[in-house]
Amino acid sequence: MSNPRKTACAGGSDSVASKGTLRQLWFHHRFNVLVAAALFAASHVFVEVIGRFSAHELGAAYSTIVSACHWDCGWYLSIVDEGYYLEPKQHPKGDAANWAFFPAFPLVAKGLSLLTASQPALALVLTSKLFLFLALIAFLALVEAELGAEYRLAAGLTLAFSPYVMYAHAGYTESLYFLATALAFLFLKKERWVLAGAAGGLLSATRLVGVLFVLSYLVARLGRNWRATTSERTAFTLGLMLAPLGLALFMAYLHFRVGDALAFKHAQVAWGRLIGNPLEVLVRGFDTGGWDRYFAVLASLGLAMSLWHLARRRMSYAVFLAVVILIPLATGIQGIPRYLFWQVPFLLGIVELLGRQRLLFSLYLAFSAAFSSLFIVSWLTGRTFVI
Repeated sequence: MSNPRKTACAGGSDSVASKGTLRQLWFHHRFNVLVAAALFAASHVFVEVIGRFSAHELGAAYSTIVSACHWDCGWYLSIVDEGYYLEPKQHPKGDAANWAFFPAFPLVAKGLSLLTASQPALALVLTSKLFLFLALIAFLALVEAELGAEYRLAAGLTLAFSPYVMYAHAGYTESLYFLATALAFLFLKKERWVLAGAAGGLLSATRLVGVLFVLSYLVARLGRNWRATTSERTAFTLGLMLAPLGLALFMAYLHFRVGDALAFKHAQVAWGRLIGNPLEVLVRGFDTGGWDRYFAVLASLGLAMSLWHLARRRMSYAVFLAVVILIPLATGIQGIPRYLFWQVPFLLGIVELLGRQRLLFSLYLAFSAAFSSLFIVSWLTGRTFVI
């Protein structure tokens, strides 16, 4: 027997249903934008208030948002100001070059600087803030697609008040990396292969580990029907070719600029980063104690979250999270929290585990905001453990 509702929607009334669907999609889109805007504003004010407190009570050199542009922000500033060096010339030994820093983020900042006639340092900070806003929108959409609309607010709060949200307000690439990752997984979820590949290409132009999205892309295809149409196979192949394109173009540029396509890797020697066994580095972190033990604990939590995604049959997330932890871990334990709390699969796991547990989520959010406050103060007073 035919369904009377389906029958009523047949023929000319299809257009009415389509219009209703479009209106519904627009409502969801508008809601996500409004929530993201409110959370972004709250995150900005939060950092600004802590910054002003640090300046007034602790003597931190914080007068404007540009004051947060420290450490790696200076390297991105050198790219915006001078482009990529022809030869190393930084650090006491003169062996450091800005080749280690990928081009997507500073290129956007350069464009913003030219468009608004703003100082490069200001453009870098504004660019990272802009990408935080866009990342919030993308993350809300991804969480809605994966977990349901009831998790959206928890997702936004988790990102906007992350313990390491300072990176999104300091002229760093983290917010762009998170945005590109969220879009890549969102399009992967919807089987929009070309768009997923394009987002992956942006990801691989933002940070070296971004190219590892190719693995998630391939894993996602394993669970699909292989009897695809010619157009679907073409779209999948094109997306696969686009995913590593950002890295490929950067390598080509470095080849013609400095004669070394792998200059981004060879430049790591100036920071003492040599590749070792990540598990040995992890064990050594526990043995060393202090901050290293804290970093080792977080790395272990990240790997555990990868296994959790695996148990939930989210192979693409599990593979991506594991490799983007293990590869940085192979070069050292320091900096692991920064990498971990800007990984979409890790925050997605936090949202799913705690998002519907009001008490637990409230406790997590309070801890996250408190730690973030400490981190902001430490950042603005020059404590090097934040690097």
